[in-house]
Formats: sequence, structure tokens, C-alpha cells
Amino acid sequence: AARIRQTKNMKVKIPAGVNNDSSIRISGGGEAGEDGSGDLYLRIKVNPHKEFIREDYDIFSDKEISFSTAALGDKVEVETVDGPLKLIIPAGTQSHTEFRLRGRGVPHPNQRGARGDHYVTIKVRVPKKLSREERDMLEKMRELDI
Repeated sequence: AARIRQTKNMKVKIPAGVNNDSSIRISGGGEAGEDGSGDLYLRIKVNPHKEFIREDYDIFSDKEISFSTAALGDKVEVETVDGPLKLIIPAGTQSHTEFRLRGRGVPHPNQRGARGDHYVTIKVRVPKKLSREERDMLEKMRELDI
């Protein structure tokens, strides 16, 4: 039996939440043999994201907020894999506080509806340059030991 080399294009559904270096088997997508076509195995490479860090099924990201937002509290918009989400920042939030967004991480490919979490670390932005008015306000706050 002669073999003929050929290229075949096919659409493959990649399941949400697939891990780096995992394999997907495509039944009958491989080389033809005496018993029919063999299987094709695809090795998946997941590229890193510029804002998110993935660990298993959890996602980690940072959100920079102003000093006044940290002190007074507010709602801020954070990016998730599902799109933007409003995060409530309580008054008095300290820099490097971590907020957990339950169920907003990576889907588990073998567990229907199960997802990891998304952890957002708050980073308080300290201004490098202050106007005279801003400086005066901060001096008053320091006098009050705030």
C-alpha cells in the first residue's frame, strides 16, 4: 500500500480552561492505516497574558488605585477573563490588600460549571509630584496623625 502525504485543514474545539502542555485527541484525524484512520493528538501551548497570571485555575492581577480611593473607599473597574467588573474598595484599604472574586477564574474543563477564583491585589499609587494645595492638605492630615 502506497502512502500519500497530504495536508488537511480541520476545525478543532479547544475546551475553556485547557492547561498548558495538555493534549487533545481527535479521533480519526491521524494517518490512514490498514484499520482505518488513526488518531491525531494536539499538544496545547497556552500563551501568557499581559495582565493576568494563571496558577492552575486561579487568576491573579493587580489594580492600582489612588491614595484618596484607598482612604475614602469607592467602586473601581477591574478586568477579568469575562470582561470588566466593579470591585468595591472599602474605606481604609491598605496597599497590597488582596480581594477574591469567587468563580471568576479559569473554567475547569472536566467539571461542568466549576471555575477557579480571580485574586486582585490592590496597589495604592502614591503621587510623586504634589500641588501646593495637595501638599497643604497632606500636611494637615499628618498633623492629625491620619
